[in-house]
Amino acid sequence: MTTTEKFATFIEIAQEWGDYVEKLEKENQDLKFSRDFYRIRCELLGKVQKYMRDPERQIVCDILANNTLFPDPKGERYGQDLLPLVKTSFFPKDLEDIFKPKENQK
Repeated sequence: MTTTEKFATFIEIAQEWGDYVEKLEKENQDLKFSRDFYRIRCELLGKVQKYMRDPERQIVCDILANNTLFPDPKGERYGQDLLPLVKTSFFPKDLEDIFKPKENQK
């Protein structure tokens, strides 16, 4: 490989690297925008939730703090209207069963 060919290869690699860096910078800007987009909304919800009534305040609080709603199979925490949104398939029917000692344990 001649010096000219080596230099041309080097320039080609440098251009590809520059394109890659530009792509990473664009992706970084998009991620920062997305982060700020949700951060601002979460902060605002946190500030106004003290003025909300239950169960709306409780719903916002649980989503902000835990990224989900707690299981509420009886509709006591969020109200009966939200029962379809609260998935209970991964939880026992009665959550108090978790804390009851088993018969063979004392």
